[in-house]
Amino acid sequence: MALYKILLTIIASTTILTIGYDIYEWRKAPPYDEGVAIDEWIPSPAVTIWLITVGVCLFLLATCYHVNIFDYSSPIEHKNVSFVTLKDFKGVKLPNRTLEGSKEFAYIVTTLFINRKPDEIVVKSHFHPSRSYVFNRLTADRLLLDHELYHFHITEFCARKMRKDLRELTSVPSDAEVSFVLDKTQREISSLQSQYDYDTHHGYILKQQKFWKNKVDSLLFLYKEYEDTSIRF
Repeated sequence: MALYKILLTIIASTTILTIGYDIYEWRKAPPYDEGVAIDEWIPSPAVTIWLITVGVCLFLLATCYHVNIFDYSSPIEHKNVSFVTLKDFKGVKLPNRTLEGSKEFAYIVTTLFINRKPDEIVVKSHFHPSRSYVFNRLTADRLLLDHELYHFHITEFCARKMRKDLRELTSVPSDAEVSFVLDKTQREISSLQSQYDYDTHHGYILKQQKFWKNKVDSLLFLYKEYEDTSIRF
């Protein structure tokens, strides 16, 4: 499990227990002030301090993961990729960060979404607007957007390969089998994304960028029959 998920689980659990205990103590205590209604709960200083601490921790955690919690947008599925623009890159960017001295760059976050049901597995590729960012907000470069979106296309290609692998199983896969296929897919995504950035120099080598665009387009077309996100057994 990712570190941020563990931290969020601990924070949420501790918050619930703290507030719950505070309410329990309030309920069993006699009403000292006759002017205070019995159903009115006033948080204790401990709860107030804890809630403030949790808020600060969540903000810092979101900042560490470049999540813009003040302008949050839900993940976007690959089927809606044609509607994505640089304005959708809303993540928190680190100050003074450059790409080899250039401020004309962007950073995209894409992930696989897996939802398992008794007789169905859903595999989607997602773009995360609130975790992706453009360093220079004045940038409106189509080439920059194209480069970032092909990272998204690469994730979708790997998602289609995963759907293919799952469909070829003769029976409903176990959790271990799904994890095995997912791990293999994640490794391939990481390898392809790194190679893509290396070959194109993050999109600055136009000849290589064109090569990769043609390559990824061909791969997506080759696996077009696995475009459906649902695998039924």
